[in-house]
Amino acid sequence: MREIKFRGKPYNSKQWLYGSLIIEEDPNTDDLKYFIKPFNQLVGKIVDPETIGQFTGLKDIDGKEIYEGDILNWDGTLGIVYWDEWIASFALGNIKGPNNTIPISQDIAIKMKIVSNVYESPKNV
Repeated sequence: MREIKFRGKPYNSKQWLYGSLIIEEDPNTDDLKYFIKPFNQLVGKIVDPETIGQFTGLKDIDGKEIYEGDILNWDGTLGIVYWDEWIASFALGNIKGPNNTIPISQDIAIKMKIVSNVYESPKNV
């Protein structure tokens, strides 16, 4: 069974939170609030929605979990993990050119290494 989990960073924090994604509407402002609730806790914490990424279910060469927004190194080329609506799969973009994307599976992911993510290293994108 596929594990569904998300990560996100609270505002003004460098620590990632991992767990369930909860989205609530603030009745006073009609704004949406985004929470990550760790699986072992009763309450979630508000996170910056710009940092939220879903776990792909894949692991890199070092056994680290791969999330949307991760920057992967594949044979010296950097690519960004994202959800591709067209192929209904997680894919790696910017591989060997800005218009090239490939769907990623575990047999490909095991050859890649996470080097950063777009939230902490946007200059690598």
